[in-house]
Amino acid sequence: MSMAWMSKWLFIGCICLASTGFAQAPASAFRVETDIYFEDSKQPAKQTLTLFYEGVFYDFDRDQPSSITVIDPNGRRIVLLDRDRNVQTRISMDEILGMEAQVQQQLAESEMRRMVPTAEGTSFDSATMTMNVSAEALVYKAKCLRPEGEDFARQYADFADWSARLNAFYSDRPLPPFARLVLNRELAKQGLFPSEIQRVSTSRGRKSVVTSKLLANWAISKDDVTRVEKVGAMLVDFKMVDAKTFRQVIETAQKPEAARR
Repeated sequence: MSMAWMSKWLFIGCICLASTGFAQAPASAFRVETDIYFEDSKQPAKQTLTLFYEGVFYDFDRDQPSSITVIDPNGRRIVLLDRDRNVQTRISMDEILGMEAQVQQQLAESEMRRMVPTAEGTSFDSATMTMNVSAEALVYKAKCLRPEGEDFARQYADFADWSARLNAFYSDRPLPPFARLVLNRELAKQGLFPSEIQRVSTSRGRKSVVTSKLLANWAISKDDVTRVEKVGAMLVDFKMVDAKTFRQVIETAQKPEAARR
């Protein structure tokens, strides 16, 4: 898809703790603000806020405030919300996994080598807390730390898995998620949280660099709790449409803006 809010490449970042203004919430609740940079730009191309609350991940697009993505692993669904038009669509996680399996079966062996890291291409340097995951056409380098909550690394890896899959199978510029899934798995296995991730992809001899930085707090604010409650109301009140109709609504809304440029 061409919608900016759908382009959730990889989330990662620079972690910092705040000490005031945070609410009493479940011990597993935390927040992550993500800035994504392309090439050597000093200004972020995309910014998001993700709330992790009672096993559900609420992703708010700072650039497209009307767009919210709700990832609900226990409910086996991903919900896309459009606040401007009061509509929503729901995508089954099993449907996404089916697409993933189909793509993997269709990839030629040469493409698998290009896109899927091997065990030899995965390493962790405990001295520098750096994780490297490499395939022929994709390289991830993650600076890591250990989060305060024992379950935070797993929750973040779960969120990053489904975000990568959503981008891969519901966007105009799909990038097979296999290398990112390997990175997430390795981070979760060691209980690590990425403070920064650099992804270098190579296509037709040209390299593309995406760097993501993250500002996390191992608690959430009263305003964050209010955000979650408002999303709960939207899930009840917003009209349900299929994914095709949801996409058409978004693209129709974007056309006047594009015409002004």
